[in-house]
Amino acid sequence: MIGELITGGLAAVRTPAWLTAGRIRQLQGEGPDRGEVPVERTHRALRSSIATLRLLGRVPLSPWRNTCLYRSIAACLALRALGRPAVLHLGVRSTGDAADIAAHAWVECPGA
Repeated sequence: MIGELITGGLAAVRTPAWLTAGRIRQLQGEGPDRGEVPVERTHRALRSSIATLRLLGRVPLSPWRNTCLYRSIAACLALRALGRPAVLHLGVRSTGDAADIAAHAWVECPGA
């Protein structure tokens, strides 16, 4: 149980480095699949990564943000650390007006 909490927390802490180092593309390809991981372990790691980001995002002038991009990167890193083949997806949609653009980030992981 402690291992998943640490895995999720470390994934959240590492998130800004994945943005500033331009490594985000590595998360857009499928990660390694090291076999089945119990769902409870996966959920604990994901909850830990989100909770850590919420906390870090409140620190003034910190590089962490509680946005879908940061949450998705942290989730992808946590899932991959557990051996799940998680993939980060980025989407942008425009309604026709150049000023009205919506962007979103999410993670897909088979069986999760």
